[in-house]
Parts: sequence; C-alpha cells; structure tokens
Amino acid sequence: MRFKKINSKTISCYITQDDMREVGIRLDDIFERRTKAIEFIRGVISKASEAESLKLDGDYTSMRITVLPDKSVCLTLSSDANDTPEAQVLQQNAQNVYIYKFKSMADLIRCCRHIAEGTEMFTSLYEDPETEEYYLLIRRLEHSGKDYERLVLSVNEFGELMPSSESRAAWLQEHMKCLIPENVIETLARL
Repeated sequence: MRFKKINSKTISCYITQDDMREVGIRLDDIFERRTKAIEFIRGVISKASEAESLKLDGDYTSMRITVLPDKSVCLTLSSDANDTPEAQVLQQNAQNVYIYKFKSMADLIRCCRHIAEGTEMFTSLYEDPETEEYYLLIRRLEHSGKDYERLVLSVNEFGELMPSSESRAAWLQEHMKCLIPENVIETLARL
C-alpha cells in the first residue's frame, strides 16, 4: 500500500491485490460494501490522512474508487469539493466543452464501449504524435439529453480531465493530429 499527495487537499491511496488478500477481502467485497471491506477502507483512509498530513475532517470529503488494470485499487480522497474531477466537470458546464487525455488507445476503446449508450454529443479524437497520447474532445449538442453530465463524468474512470475551454479546444484542433473528426464514441465502441 502506498500513498501519494496530489495537493494540499487531495491524496491517492494505491491498494494492491496482496494488500487486500492480507486482510481477507476481494474487489467484490469493496463494491458490495461488505463490513470487513468498509472497515479496511476506513483504516486506509485513516493511515493515508496521517501519513500525508491531510485533514479529512472538514465539511466535505469525497472518495473516488478506481480499479486499475492489474486489479489493484486507487482511492482518491479530497477534503475540498472543488478539487474533485466531478466538481471540475460541473464547474465547466457553462462552457459545454470537455477534453480528456488517454494514455492508450485500449483505454479509450474501453471508455467508448462503456458510454456508447446514452445521450448525443459531438466527439472528435486527436493524437499528440510526440507523446502518443490521445485527446477526446466532447461538446454538448443543442439536443443533448439530461444524462449528458453523467456520461461526461463516467469518462473520468478511463481518462484524465484536462483544462477545457473553447480556446483550448481550438488549440488542440490546430496543433494535434486529428484521427477521427466526429462520432468517436460510436466508431470506437464497434471495435
């Protein structure tokens, strides 16, 4: 188990499968909120806040659980609602444009398959030829449904939310290689 301080109000806790086996729990136990798993998570949170001197006793503490490809778990804890990826997305609603970075095409394809069913949105895909990272540009359409924000939030499970604005989107379109100009989610979900 290891901890990484992201900033003064956010910390990530990495829990390996061995860490879970030591206390006799599995991933299913965490997601089914079994008593032993909840006690384990509370202990991890306590150790993390102590190890990284992060106070989690404020008015708001958020926790995001992400399962990593090797079946280890990353808990992201934040004592400030404005520091969470979810809060960043909600703050950007007025702009209606979101940019997500993906380290691999496999992650992007998994994401597209996950959110293929849902509200309509404009999407395009860009690649940075130097870093071989992929950027998914998402825009709200005039007729996008009420589930738009929920779908955009679900992309956080697969990609990293980047600072997003119309000017940033224009920079992306001008400086990166366009791989798929539209309908990225539908196109990649079929692969």
